[in-house]
Amino acid sequence: MRPQPPALRAPAWSVRSERLQELLSQLRAALSGLGALDLAGLSVSVQIAEQHRELAQRIGRTVEEIRKLNPSQYVRAGEPYHPPDQLAAVKHTVVELRRAWCERFEALFGREKTLLLGRLLKSPVPDLLGILGYGDDENAHSDMLRWLLDHRTAPHVAPAALGALVSRLEHPEEWKRRLREARTSDSMTVRREARIGHELVDVDALDRVDVILSGPDFVLAIENKVRSAEHDRQTWTYWTSLDSLPQGILRGALFLTPTGLPAACPGFRPVSYLELVAFLLEGPLVDDLEPHEEIALAGYLKTLANGLLGRELRVVTADAEGMR
Repeated sequence: MRPQPPALRAPAWSVRSERLQELLSQLRAALSGLGALDLAGLSVSVQIAEQHRELAQRIGRTVEEIRKLNPSQYVRAGEPYHPPDQLAAVKHTVVELRRAWCERFEALFGREKTLLLGRLLKSPVPDLLGILGYGDDENAHSDMLRWLLDHRTAPHVAPAALGALVSRLEHPEEWKRRLREARTSDSMTVRREARIGHELVDVDALDRVDVILSGPDFVLAIENKVRSAEHDRQTWTYWTSLDSLPQGILRGALFLTPTGLPAACPGFRPVSYLELVAFLLEGPLVDDLEPHEEIALAGYLKTLANGLLGRELRVVTADAEGMR
């Protein structure tokens, strides 16, 4: 019988989709009868969670319709003609769309964490993965994740980030207790593409998960997808391996993607890269980082802001200097 994963729990935060729906309707109404529009210097950055993909697509199509308008087709006395009422309405709605996105962003991050993120993105540290051409490389992102989640390499980032990540799992307080005990006894390992639980039980599965955290009484699997999709029912195979661990071993799994896509197996709880950023900032919000931690974290945040999360992080990168 196929092992059944625990029921999925919804994230604690939510998106104000009704507000965005309302603004989208206003934008469409403003476009009605609009002959021409000059969008120089006017940009829209609306990217919402995967669970609201249809709304995001509708907004994207509407914005593209605006950008395709050709002012040269509408000329009055040799000059482009901009119907003033419609133009003002569109500009107002675009501003409101930006404001709605900022509200959503701060609902996830909070004011203090947003300011911290802005400070790290303004750091003189370069985007090293981008320089090396690995900004979209799945293995490079997994390598960074392994480093940032290991308390030996990132003593102030890792504990708080892991605590936030396991809050997505069943029995989060028990997870936090076992993680804390494993750190105290220095018995936790964080590895890349390691066979699940090989030190705990003899399993034959040759499949490898991107990041594995394990201790004397727990195994946490993190499967990371950047520009690729799940194949061959990977997560079901991994969950079968997790389910074969001895009784008393706490097991959990996370499915990390840029937009928080669900895995084929519901035992793998979805996490978006935007949420990951929020989790990585938990520790720095209350503790000063070691210099090497701050360099690594700031550089990686720049990688995300320059690539996978370019639109999402534009809220805080609009005035960041020296990023590109």
